[in-house]
Amino acid sequence: PRINYDYNGRKYRYIYASKVQWQPIPTKILKCDIQTRSCLEWMEEHCWPAEPVFVKTPKAEDEDDGVILSSIVSTDARKPSFLLILDAKTFKELGRASVSADLHLDLHGIFIPEEELSTKQ
Repeated sequence: PRINYDYNGRKYRYIYASKVQWQPIPTKILKCDIQTRSCLEWMEEHCWPAEPVFVKTPKAEDEDDGVILSSIVSTDARKPSFLLILDAKTFKELGRASVSADLHLDLHGIFIPEEELSTKQ
């Protein structure tokens, strides 16, 4: 599972995870509120989501201010794989970016902000 890493080592409320149910591959993405023990889910037929990654909104005020990114492998040959973007607060889909490349199911994802990509000399 993933959290908003600004809360790493501190008390946090939300976790984000892939859900495996009755199959050896994940079929859903979850947001779980550990205080209320409630969960929101995203799923789509013929889609295998990778581990979701939380990306906070600049100047976020709440723990779940941000987006969830997950690469989605499609098992339907007519539907391309894509990057899924969900609102972390509501779990409503904000968008998707299809790619014309073969993707494999990777259980772990990573997001690196652009300012951390530049090398310091």
